Amino acid sequence: MDSKSLETLAAHKVSDYLTLSKHLDPYVNTNDKEPCWDGNVEIYNDKSKGKKDMIGRIAIQVKGRQRNIHPNAQITYPVSVVDLQRYLSEGIIYFVVYISEDGIKQTIYYSAMPPIVVRNWLQLANERKNRKGITQKTISISFSPLPQDISKIDDIFIHCYEESCRQRSFAQSSLPTIADLQQSNNFEGLTTFISTFSDSPADSIVGTEIYSYARISGSPIPIPLGDILYVNGVHKTETSHVHIGTQEFDICVDYYHSTTQTICIFENCIKCIFHGPNTTTHQMQVQLPSSIRSAVNCYPFLLAVLKNGGFDFIKSGRKIAVRGISVNQDTLSHKERQYEIFKNITEVFDTLSYYGDLDLSHLTESDKRNLLRLVDAFIYKKPVCGLKKDIPCVSAMAISDLRFALYFASMPDDPSTYQLSDFFSIDLNCVVNLDGSMQPMSQYFILTAKDYESLSNLKPLTVINSYRKLSSKPYICEYATRSLLDMLLAYDHTNDKRSDLLDCASDMAEFILEISKTQEQIDIAKVNQIQVIRRKRALVIDEQLTLYEIITRYSHNSLMGICCDLLLGMQAQALDNIKHLSPKERHEFATFPINRFLSPSTL
Repeated sequence: MDSKSLETLAAHKVSDYLTLSKHLDPYVNTNDKEPCWDGNVEIYNDKSKGKKDMIGRIAIQVKGRQRNIHPNAQITYPVSVVDLQRYLSEGIIYFVVYISEDGIKQTIYYSAMPPIVVRNWLQLANERKNRKGITQKTISISFSPLPQDISKIDDIFIHCYEESCRQRSFAQSSLPTIADLQQSNNFEGLTTFISTFSDSPADSIVGTEIYSYARISGSPIPIPLGDILYVNGVHKTETSHVHIGTQEFDICVDYYHSTTQTICIFENCIKCIFHGPNTTTHQMQVQLPSSIRSAVNCYPFLLAVLKNGGFDFIKSGRKIAVRGISVNQDTLSHKERQYEIFKNITEVFDTLSYYGDLDLSHLTESDKRNLLRLVDAFIYKKPVCGLKKDIPCVSAMAISDLRFALYFASMPDDPSTYQLSDFFSIDLNCVVNLDGSMQPMSQYFILTAKDYESLSNLKPLTVINSYRKLSSKPYICEYATRSLLDMLLAYDHTNDKRSDLLDCASDMAEFILEISKTQEQIDIAKVNQIQVIRRKRALVIDEQLTLYEIITRYSHNSLMGICCDLLLGMQAQALDNIKHLSPKERHEFATFPINRFLSPSTL
């Protein structure tokens, strides 16, 4: 087949294909003597293709090649450097059509080249010239198969056209690099643009080259960068309406869309893989959700799917049927029992005021047994048997990384069987020996900093209210202060992530100040109140004056004076005064949460 015939067939093939589009109107010349362009394609906003709906036009070039092998992946084709120089100002979409010897099989390949892409190819040609000392007449450019989905072709054209419009004024300019921008005081950030006719922009950019633009203060026009990003895939999460027989669900769907397939995970429990544009299911699997609460959320949907054998969902306005899920009655019954267990466990967590989640993937057999024990105790109100003898009445039950403080009441007839209660939901008659006299005490005085940090069923306000009931007792101020300091130690150890502990410490500090009687108690309460505040923000003048006032009542080298120094930011003075503490005082001081403000520590 001669070259003229090849070019004619190629031009007709491209023109016929583009004519199928609702947004494109091709004008391809089959006998054009101009070597650089074979016409152009007009782009319209509406399928009517009226003049008022025209967005613009972009030049095209079409080449034909006789080849019996038609790759499904990229090909390369030599493009004239002179032609590229002419494309630089406006951009172009270049087509290469592989035509079999008998002319029957024809495959279209394309390369969308807005000015920045053309510029990069010319730079590559120039670099090779400088390196080899030989002027290159052509350069091999990569071409991709033209998509079969005409809507994707529409997006190729609108994307290339609008990028060309944004880039053409910079085609001959020196473009900044990321390194240049990082050193610039005027750099405000990067912007990218998505040009598509699709109702789903995220899906449309897969397999597309994305161009970055620098926003420069004082400049209304974003400046293009030479760097080009290629989007291999996107992930998005959305709510989809699902029909299962007569039932309807609004479920969460995670979409992982690439150039070759789309993975849909429905409600974190059913995974479907769709290959190509036709949504044919090639693989489907049921997977157990990773956490207890997500399992409870998804099981109604999962059970309905298993009973029905599939479901229908809406994607981009199209109804898609998912079928082929088959389970026997034993498997279905097992899933129903699982669902009941998971519901019971979440109810237990809610009862214990734990509203977090639990990872199901790393549970040990001991963890599973303890979960079922909690269900027996708090859902079915049954004594828990098979435990160790002589368990302390207040102990923590561990489940993975969770710890629940429980009250273990042993059964008189069986020392290995206990009635379990939430430690923070019962009132215990607790006493302490003070100078030989048994005095009532909050049951929560036994909690340590580790407990405040790690207990999953901790109810900080319950702790405060327990102390409030004993506010008339002269000794309660000291014990409440100990609990306050443990809260702060726990908060600091969590790297300031437990704001609930800090809020509780703030309430506790206010309570202690209310019940303080002596000047020393008042001063200690104020210092602790201010160190809570200091963890939230800088101190205001009145708070600083309070600390200076407290310092005047104590020697500078006292524990109280050092605490005030640290809160005021007087590091050097605090460090100097610490040196004058006795070994016992230094040891005691090292345990205080005030050390958070000591830098560097010399203890």
